[in-house]
Amino acid sequence: GNADIDGLTNLDEVIVAGVSTFSNAIILSEDNAIHFKETAGDDLDAILKESSSNTLLINSRHLARINIDANNDSTDAYFAVGKDAATGSSTELFRVQENGNVGINTNTPTDHLQILHTNGKGLTFKTPQDHFAQITGDSNRTSTDSHLLAIEGHWNGTPVAEIALVSGSDTSNKDDGEILFRTSSANNLNSNERLRIDSAGRLLANKTTN
Repeated sequence: GNADIDGLTNLDEVIVAGVSTFSNAIILSEDNAIHFKETAGDDLDAILKESSSNTLLINSRHLARINIDANNDSTDAYFAVGKDAATGSSTELFRVQENGNVGINTNTPTDHLQILHTNGKGLTFKTPQDHFAQITGDSNRTSTDSHLLAIEGHWNGTPVAEIALVSGSDTSNKDDGEILFRTSSANNLNSNERLRIDSAGRLLANKTTN
């Protein structure tokens, strides 16, 4: 049946079955939680504020998922994390757009991952263990001299310098590669190869063949 508990406080336990509407906030004391149970004593998920560390915890024993644009109406929805305010006007730190692009300190990412950083800040791969860091570009290219991985510098949007790791000449075994260096003199980066290290270890300046 229906129950009107307006004005009542300090309820030890309220069990709600079905859909309910609450017109005001639901306030839980610290170290208490909202639990989602499958069976008695089996907490699958819990949301709580932990008093010992002043931390909001979202726990799941299984998968956790956040859906954006759940009605698929193409509204350019996004998921964001912000700081310094409890409203939509908070300072945004991180976002995932519905097209899959991720932005860190930018709310308009135009690539899969875009970082808007201050001078000298970017990406650091660091471990206190006895490891090394690695960036890998793995592509099943079908022709020789095809890019596998490139580091490209843009000057206000215009590509002006590049280091590229490219496929070698053995398109059957696909087990040789070359490194090439390009610079632009006037927005012509792709046509200005300056230096190449071929698969035999030879250094070729301003030409692609010996």
